[in-house]
Formats: sequence, C-alpha cells, structure tokens
Amino acid sequence: MKNLKKSKTRASKLKFNWCVAGLVVVGLLLVGLISAQIIYDKEMWRRVNYLENRDLSSMIIDSIKNLEKPAVVDGASSKVYLPEPHLVLPPYPTNVQGIRYNYDQQDERLQITTDLSLGTGIAGIRTANTLEDIFKQVPKAQACGRQTVLTFKDIYDQESDYLSKAGTKQLANGKTLYIYVDKNCTENSQQLVSYLQQAQSY
Repeated sequence: MKNLKKSKTRASKLKFNWCVAGLVVVGLLLVGLISAQIIYDKEMWRRVNYLENRDLSSMIIDSIKNLEKPAVVDGASSKVYLPEPHLVLPPYPTNVQGIRYNYDQQDERLQITTDLSLGTGIAGIRTANTLEDIFKQVPKAQACGRQTVLTFKDIYDQESDYLSKAGTKQLANGKTLYIYVDKNCTENSQQLVSYLQQAQSY
C-alpha cells in the first residue's frame, strides 16, 4: 500500500515537472518570438523612415535644381548664351562647366550657378540620414543653387547680409553688370566670377 502511494506521488511529481518544463519552454518561445518581432518592427520602421527621408531628399533636391535651367551652348562657336538678359559668354574654360541660371525679368536679376557648385550644395542633403539633418543642409543647397547673383543695378546695400560684391562689368549696351557671390556657397566662386566678368551684351 505504501509502495502504491509512493509510486502515485512520484508519478504526480513527474507530471508536475513535465508541466513546469513545458511552461518554461513555451515561455522561452514566447519571449523569443516577441523579441524577434520587436527587432523586426524596429528594422522595418528604420527602413520606412529611410525611404521616406530619401523621398523627401529627392523632392527638395529636384525643387532646387528645377529653379535653374542650363545655359544655351552654341554648337558652332561653343559660346554660352543667356537669352533672356541678352548676355553671351566665351566657351567654357576648364575650371567652369555647366552653367545653370534663373532670370527674373521684372527685377532684371540673374542667378547663376554651375553643375559643380550645385552638386556640392546638394551633397549634404543626399547623405543626411534624419529629417533634422536634411533640413539643416537646405540653406547651403539653396545658396549653391544661386551661387552668384547678377543685376544691372547695385543692390549690395539692401542684400549685403548674404551677398558679397565680387565685381562689375561694363557692357557694350551701356549697362553695368554687378556681380555678387552668396556668402554661404563660395566653392569655385572666384573662377566663376572671373568667367562671368567676360560677359558681353548682344
């Protein structure tokens, strides 16, 4: 009788131990699954944010690029024409390539940059990983999108907070061309200014 009781007790302890072991295994599996899900969710969230930031970066870069258009290069002479303000430049030198411009006819104001300067300006947006970092780079990109400002009247007193006067050019039509450089984008600006000082009216 005693042996039967002992055997029943042993069997219930064994059953209990198996139940505990089973619960521990199930618990560990649940912890593992939850941890894996958390890691997966974090990674997916990171990727979604990355893609959203890339989309935003592309939109900002496109909007800056689309403000300017390429100058017209004459196929025969290689001279560079800016039709709206009626200016012509000699063929590109080796240190200035790919002029892009925007002309405001009402104010007779010309913004000029180069592919190189624009590329330098938007590089920070391309490499930024967070929304905050992207927007920190926007002022530099905008400055390089209008690296030089050319006008037919001296505007330095009104806009000296972000422009520095770089030179002037007397044109054949009697007008004076005033050349300014944006203080926030000075890369390759001296070469560009030297080139722009060779402008002629037509």
